[in-house]
Amino acid sequence: MKRVLDWLWNNPYLLLTSSALFWGSNFVLGRVMVETIPPLHLSLFRWTIGLLALWPFARSQLKGAKALWRTYRAPLFWMAMTGVVGFNALTYLAVQFTSSISASLFNSVAPVFIMLLSHFFLKEKIRPVQIAGVFISLIGVVWIVSRGDWKVLVSLEFNAGDLIMIVAVLSWAVYSILSKRFGTVAGEKGTFWILMAIGLPFSLLLGAVEEIFRPLPWSEVSPIEWLCVLYLGIFPAVVAFLCWSRGIQLVGPAKSGVFLHLIMPFAVMIALFFGETPTLAQGVGAAFV
Repeated sequence: MKRVLDWLWNNPYLLLTSSALFWGSNFVLGRVMVETIPPLHLSLFRWTIGLLALWPFARSQLKGAKALWRTYRAPLFWMAMTGVVGFNALTYLAVQFTSSISASLFNSVAPVFIMLLSHFFLKEKIRPVQIAGVFISLIGVVWIVSRGDWKVLVSLEFNAGDLIMIVAVLSWAVYSILSKRFGTVAGEKGTFWILMAIGLPFSLLLGAVEEIFRPLPWSEVSPIEWLCVLYLGIFPAVVAFLCWSRGIQLVGPAKSGVFLHLIMPFAVMIALFFGETPTLAQGVGAAFV
């Protein structure tokens, strides 16, 4: 069993694909859940569960955490703000105002931002095959979100949600770049636990502000919905982030960023279980990705 786990932990493309799978489920479940649970509350619950779930596995790597904080407090703080607090809260918030087409399209631009930031800040070379891979998969994503009709893209109008999603994607790109250099200062698990611990008070503050304007309807949240929250706090939050961070360590942020395109086809497949009917455009787009 240990040999299998070691093989999985050292297989970057399987790890990155797993991250995309869990984040694809997060896109679908998150959009369903925010109809009952306010988005910033959902983000808070997700990271609280993640912090508790990861603790037994991370505590052995947290010896000397105070010394690490003194040495790396700036990058750790910004990783927490961009990857833990920023991206997830902004994404849940964006889908309140924008269409799923716009949100998905902006999310698909993340690999391009990551590749460019890697080139300028990490001096990673951009190979022609990487550029080709990004644009071929981007064609697939655009095909999916436009339903195979270019008029859909032309008719898109920017609103507050679109602008929020742009900030979310930039936030994720910054996190990915910082993760390459500082993602293992306390080991993968220990570093990520520290990031969640840093980000949790800020998520709590955001949730408290949201409670003023949109209180959480505790009595309306069903047991099934709480189980979904538990899933979001373990798999998309903890497991996916660890797989993503490990993948970045093994192959770098530029190559890893291409795998973000898999989120959309996975989300489409998972959405089938929620009664959505697949279309030809989704199949063609997924093939390109």
